[in-house]
Amino acid sequence: MGHYVGSLGSDASDLIETSGLLAAPIMAKYEARFEKLLADFLSMESALMAAYKAIRVTPMQLATARGFKDRSETRRDFLLPM
Repeated sequence: MGHYVGSLGSDASDLIETSGLLAAPIMAKYEARFEKLLADFLSMESALMAAYKAIRVTPMQLATARGFKDRSETRRDFLLPM
C-alpha cells in the first residue's frame, strides 16, 4: 500500500481493499501510541519544526493529520477526484 500513484489494475483492487479490514484491529490498537511517539519525535529541534512553529502547527497536529487517502473508505472514493 502507498507505493504507487494513480490507479492499479482490477486484479489488485480486492487485495488492497481487504488489507484495510485485515489490519484495522492492529492499527486501532497502536494508532494513539504511534501518534504520541511521532509527536515526541517531531518535537525535537529541527529546521522542519522551526518552519512549522512559525505558522503555529504543533508536532501533535502533524502526527495526527489525516490525508485524503486515509479518509477514503474505498479505492473508488479515493480515485473519484483524480
